Amino acid sequence: MRILLATVLVLVLSTGNSYAQCCAAGNPIAGDGTLVPEQGNLRLLINYQRSTSDTYFEGKAKSDFSYKNAYYDFLSVRTSYTLTEQLNITANVGYFIKKGEEFVNTGYQRHSKGFGDVDITAKYQVVKLKAWEVDPFFTLRIPVGQFDQVFENILLPIDLQPSAGSFRYNPGVAFYKTFSNKKVNAYASTSIEFAEAIQTDRTINFKYGNLYLMSVGANLKLTEKLGVNLEVRDQIRDKSINNGEAVKASGGNVLFVIPRINYSYKKWIINGGVELPAYKNLNTIGYPQLSNKFAWNIGVTRNFKLKQDLDTVKYLLNSKVTVEQYFVNGLCDMCKDKIEGVANSFKNVGVAQWDQGSHILVVAFKKEVDSEELMKRIAESGYDNECFIAELDAYDSLHSCCKYR
Repeated sequence: MRILLATVLVLVLSTGNSYAQCCAAGNPIAGDGTLVPEQGNLRLLINYQRSTSDTYFEGKAKSDFSYKNAYYDFLSVRTSYTLTEQLNITANVGYFIKKGEEFVNTGYQRHSKGFGDVDITAKYQVVKLKAWEVDPFFTLRIPVGQFDQVFENILLPIDLQPSAGSFRYNPGVAFYKTFSNKKVNAYASTSIEFAEAIQTDRTINFKYGNLYLMSVGANLKLTEKLGVNLEVRDQIRDKSINNGEAVKASGGNVLFVIPRINYSYKKWIINGGVELPAYKNLNTIGYPQLSNKFAWNIGVTRNFKLKQDLDTVKYLLNSKVTVEQYFVNGLCDMCKDKIEGVANSFKNVGVAQWDQGSHILVVAFKKEVDSEELMKRIAESGYDNECFIAELDAYDSLHSCCKYR
């Protein structure tokens, strides 16, 4: 792990005069620092992001130049599904509620809105060794939104277009490390994005510079419901090319510090974060470049166990299956996992599901199950049921959020 982090940090700190771009068209960079869902699980994330850019830079220094401010309100929907133990597919679609700029001296504003791009990522796990994981990935960014938008009969500049206007390709690799207490996991990733030239009726032979991304971060689980994340991300973009010539005030290097927080509520996870630029070195030959001030986001995430649900349906459709119901006390999702875990591991039980609202445990089996022994095992794990009352020691061993008495 030390070698990996050292390598990435060396890359981050040695960027020198590489170049990045502040307010490029297309979806903003997205990520939450979490591991991919387990096999058969679907993750849905809905996220809102607000960004503001109001400061000009010349190289590494702020400029007193003042011309315009830029901003956007962006909504994205991302789904992630793990097909096999190794393969995960993620799709993300973005919509700009408003993307605009205001000219400081006159107060005149112009803006656009609409769909940005669709990002499709395939991630394949090539190494799974104890607490280590290595996942190469490839992202295809597809321009689906309207390009060459106009405002008051004037063609908007490329930075104000919601869609990037061209296909982009992003190969990379991610590394994950989970520590023994399972409350901390660290990750690092590196990738490069290549863009095709834009070829539309009004914009011809404009090509974004290559984008180089490097990230290191860590997740810390403070409680069963509350977690925090800290990520450092370096974005380096080469100069853009317009009809064979480099765009002078484009490209540069921006290093972000990104703190995040997430809170679990029932089956939902509420998450939020802020992107703070900590270092900038922008290419400004002959003209200062407008740069990010900050961005913040808030979103909700929900995980669905599709494979387990499909297997359950198939099992219950079998004509030889017997289904029984039992009352088992409990309170939360942790209770659900523990009760179902005890039942599903019991001899001859095919499927077991506990409902948090009704406190009913449904058990399906093909061969006879010793119901009394099953209820005894559940009581021994700390949960009162229709047959047995859990001993005080077993109940006291439950997590504080599981105390139903």
